[in-house]
Amino acid sequence: MSAKKEDFVRMFSKISGFPLSKSRKIYEYYKETLITVLTEYKEFRLLDFGTYKIETRKAKKGMNPKTGEQVDIPPRQYLKFIPCRRFKHYIKDLGSDVK
Repeated sequence: MSAKKEDFVRMFSKISGFPLSKSRKIYEYYKETLITVLTEYKEFRLLDFGTYKIETRKAKKGMNPKTGEQVDIPPRQYLKFIPCRRFKHYIKDLGSDVK
């Protein structure tokens, strides 16, 4: 099961001690700021967490599965997250608890 926006906001509120309404506003400001920074700089690095990057997939040839016709797939941008070393170790340590 994955966490949803509201789960994140509630957890943030609990950890920070901010009321839910303020936590929701902070989340919205963070989201808007992240979008703005990525649009302008194409990369956003958070120390001890990771890096968000806008990268471009190359154009390629594909195939329509119904007709077998070859199709040109245009280049497109996507968001990539690269966790920092400390974050990777934290996630790896969480995996040792799984049975």
